[in-house]
Amino acid sequence: MWAVVTRGVLLVCLAACGDSPAHVQLAPVNPCGPAHSPTGLRVIAYTGGGELRRAVPPTEIDAFPGDTEQLGVEVLGQAGAVIATGKTAPLDFANLPNGDAIPIMMIPPGGFCATPEAPHAARTGPAIARAGNGVLILGGLDGSGAPLATAEYYDAADGTFHDVAVPGAYDDPVNGLAGAVLTELHDGRVALTGTSRELRSYFDPVTRAITKIDPFDVRAFHAALETSDNQLLVMGGCAGVGSAACDGPVRHESYTYTLDQLDKPRGHAPTLPPGETRLGGRIFDLGVQTDGVRRFVLAPGDGDPGQGDRFALDDFMTEPVAGLHAQTVALDGSALLSADASGAAVILPPGGAAEAITPAPAMTAAQLVTLEDGSVLALGDQVARYVPTTNVWQTLDAPPVPLGASRALRLLDGSVFVLAGAQAFVYRPSLVGPQTGLLTAAPDGSQQGILTYPDPAALTRMNGKNLLTGDGSRALVGGPKIATGSISASVHVITGGVALIAEQQGPGDAVVGRLVPGDAATITRADGTSCAGATVTSDELALPITLAISGHSVTLATSTATKVTCDLPVEARGAWGLAAAGDNAQIDVGPVTVTRTR
Repeated sequence: MWAVVTRGVLLVCLAACGDSPAHVQLAPVNPCGPAHSPTGLRVIAYTGGGELRRAVPPTEIDAFPGDTEQLGVEVLGQAGAVIATGKTAPLDFANLPNGDAIPIMMIPPGGFCATPEAPHAARTGPAIARAGNGVLILGGLDGSGAPLATAEYYDAADGTFHDVAVPGAYDDPVNGLAGAVLTELHDGRVALTGTSRELRSYFDPVTRAITKIDPFDVRAFHAALETSDNQLLVMGGCAGVGSAACDGPVRHESYTYTLDQLDKPRGHAPTLPPGETRLGGRIFDLGVQTDGVRRFVLAPGDGDPGQGDRFALDDFMTEPVAGLHAQTVALDGSALLSADASGAAVILPPGGAAEAITPAPAMTAAQLVTLEDGSVLALGDQVARYVPTTNVWQTLDAPPVPLGASRALRLLDGSVFVLAGAQAFVYRPSLVGPQTGLLTAAPDGSQQGILTYPDPAALTRMNGKNLLTGDGSRALVGGPKIATGSISASVHVITGGVALIAEQQGPGDAVVGRLVPGDAATITRADGTSCAGATVTSDELALPITLAISGHSVTLATSTATKVTCDLPVEARGAWGLAAAGDNAQIDVGPVTVTRTR
């Protein structure tokens, strides 16, 4: 059976295309070689109404609906154990050409595989960025420590590397491409800024070309982010490159630029504190907070140790954030995980406070990558995974090459690409992701789902209980990012009440259903629109509760009664979870199930 699959002749029928259904082929890429002793195959269609699973054999894979957004594959071994998994990048299934081949990388779950082809150049410290269904790799140092002025593109569809021509305008025999900053854009392209040449250009993964070269700010080794209004925000760095390093005044002023337009800065952004240095930093968009303000955090990179910045785009100056470590990534719920060998902390906006958590294993130059299920992969001379549900770091098997100086990022299919000098690897986590249709998370970690507590200061773990204290303190289910569906939870309310959260894109951008004894049940949308229903009694909170969204209807109910139904047009995809609600609220979190439906 597996030999047939590796030849890519597994047919998927799309019945939604009319009288002559389109057929596409799954074309597995199998860098670790054929799975050991396969006995069966399971294909998963992630659709707008949930998941469809087909076993092969005995069932043929056919009639997947046109709104299928992604496909997953599990290869089964003895006793039904899953021995290899893979997932496609998100796709427009209804419009795939007849006979199209859909690549899918098959890897043992939780394992690393070397890419089918090695990188064309061995690089230390290059700039990398996700570009479409692949990775742009730029510059870095060669084996002798000399700066490189070359680039290549990793195509995640088939695991191959392709040289990318670097325009002659970037030629600098002394500095190469040192100081370059790559910024992922919403349309799949990558913006290239910095270097010693004061230029801005764009890489298109479709043409695999760097084009549209414009003059740019005198700035390198900075941080950049595309904001939601099609603007490029640029912060920190320095005003020059020499000997492939920062060589010039530190930049404290920040600007926004309109993408694809040759213009002066569109506007002034917050200024960094005088006397402080931010080099090679990273900007995180934390979404709209509960006070209605969209905030960002600049993690320092190679600048002042432990120091970062918190700001809104219209602030005059940033506010300092202390307690950061060498590596920082975003968690579900607009919190940041920051860790290195000296410790680990969660940074909670809007206050910017750092709350110490279980320290990471002692690693050398670890890279952190947030996985689609809400956990975090740490790559260094060891490999570990942080599980927010239980606040533990799990030690994982590592590939045979040290990853202390590696570069890593998450691909569109949820796997992790790791560049380690002259070699590259792909790590395959679980298939849980934004399109997952059914997932249960339990506070003891016994279920596949991950629970993230964005504010660890609001959580107390004691005597087998997970107590959330304070109005609005939340637990979010990692993975599914859906607009319609339901969330069901069993919660022991100690004081106050409970809320269910849907479509959260930021703490202040969500649909919230509140059940507080003595008050009317309410459903509130991010824009302030709300409706109220029947009065809540304490007895009702001892029952499982559900918040469901279907079309324009939102319903909050217990297992015996509907408490309130609202006509609220809601179409945003986001995270789902629960929260404590009311004055002096405290709840003991129980199992939570998120289900995707139309």
